[in-house]
Amino acid sequence: MLIAEVIKAIESIAPPHLQAGWDNTGLQTGDRSATCTGVLLAVDVNTDVIAEAVRRGCNLVVSHHPLIFKGLKSLTGDSPVQRAVAAAIRADIAVYSSHTSLDSAEGGISYTMTSMLGATPVEALDPADEKQERVSVTVPPDMADHVRMLIFDLGTQPEPGSDAVLSRYDISASTLHSALPEGDGFGDIPESITINRPMTRIEAVMSRQNRRRLTDILADSPDGHRISIESTALAPAAHARQGLGVYALMNEPMTMRAFLDHVKATFGCGCIRHSALPDPDATVRRIACCGGSGGEFIPAAIGFGAQVYVSADIRYHDFGTYADDIVVVDAGHYETENCAKDIFYHVLTKKFPNFAVYYSETDKNPVKYL
Repeated sequence: MLIAEVIKAIESIAPPHLQAGWDNTGLQTGDRSATCTGVLLAVDVNTDVIAEAVRRGCNLVVSHHPLIFKGLKSLTGDSPVQRAVAAAIRADIAVYSSHTSLDSAEGGISYTMTSMLGATPVEALDPADEKQERVSVTVPPDMADHVRMLIFDLGTQPEPGSDAVLSRYDISASTLHSALPEGDGFGDIPESITINRPMTRIEAVMSRQNRRRLTDILADSPDGHRISIESTALAPAAHARQGLGVYALMNEPMTMRAFLDHVKATFGCGCIRHSALPDPDATVRRIACCGGSGGEFIPAAIGFGAQVYVSADIRYHDFGTYADDIVVVDAGHYETENCAKDIFYHVLTKKFPNFAVYYSETDKNPVKYL
């Protein structure tokens, strides 16, 4: 099995196009075409995690937080990130990170948080606006099946009835010039010329990122000059089940006091921070969750009618600003995102039942509680 196949399995539930524009989801180090010897799962990647991967015989680390988040201007070992990158390269360890793509996926971090708390997810607090394009690929008939398979591999299906066979095909002057030898003696060539030869047009609707990936793959192929790609942007569609944060309904309502204890126990928190409880005995039925830093979505949680919002990295003033509208709970960044390893594990062991997938034992919460 190739590393690329492991990545494909992860991206089937957390496609990269769901990531935020500032993020760096994807392959951080390594060769996706290499054979995978085992997978080590972690929230963060450091030199200890890389060393553990080597000990376990795993040449792929799958993490939630990107190893390379901000651009590296040097690789001298002067920072923990540089040392981890260098260690991964020396040991030939591939690192793949699924960050905000997993946060925004249906069934991702926030969905898992609500399920762990005994609630049924309803919809995202901040639905993803997915930029879609209608893509038309024109190829010679002998290449059509290859292009269809590439489109399938990107998680998209060609539209029914889109395989139109064209008898006329316009070729640009630049394409003709590149195909003819120098000094061909043909003289001036018009801007375009129409020739009669069979061509197949395949149409599909896909994300902008997948269209770019398809374009890059086809451009690098030996027959790339025989392919024409056109795309038209479609109006962004908001997907209520995809996005950051989740609104959910408790399966078994409990008192606010009991719910806070439940949050602490469920996520293994050393402690939690929360805003004032107007009524500790109030029954909690409607909740909202967002793994990691989710303070910006407190107003959205209030808009959904949630009684309590569980997230992390909440700012001091937010606890007081929204005290009349919702109970805000900060359960810790690592604690609320540690479930990423469970998501990865279930996806990979279901797809590859007999493959070696391990939870990292050296991946620890960097925040300590006294």
